[in-house]
Amino acid sequence: MIKTSVRRANGEIPTAIQYMPPGTSVINAWCDGKPVRRVIRVDASTATRLQADLEAKQAAAEAGEAPRPCGFFDHEKKAASFIPQRFRWDDAQGVVLDVEWTNAGRTAVAGRDYSYFS
Repeated sequence: MIKTSVRRANGEIPTAIQYMPPGTSVINAWCDGKPVRRVIRVDASTATRLQADLEAKQAAAEAGEAPRPCGFFDHEKKAASFIPQRFRWDDAQGVVLDVEWTNAGRTAVAGRDYSYFS
C-alpha cells in the first residue's frame, strides 16, 4: 500500500500529493498471490518511470483501449477521487503527483473526510 499525503496549504485544496517519499523503504506486497517483502529505492528515476507509465495509460485511454487513469477511494473501483496529471520529482517530498480533483475528491478533501489516499 502506498499512502499519499494530502497537505492543505493555507486551507486550500492542494493541486499535488506526495505519492512516494524519497529514500529506501521496506514494503509488504503481494506477488503471484503470495505475500512478499521488498526493499525499494525511490529517487528521481522513479518519477520518470511513473510518468512514462502514466503517459502510456493516458494514450491507451484516449485511443479507447483502456479506462482513464484515476485515483479511487478506499481501493474501491467506484467513484474517482482524482485524475492524475503528472508525476514529478521533489528533493524534499520524493515523487509528487499533480492531480485534478473530481467533484467527489474535492468535496472529501475540503470537508476533511480524507487526509490521505492509499
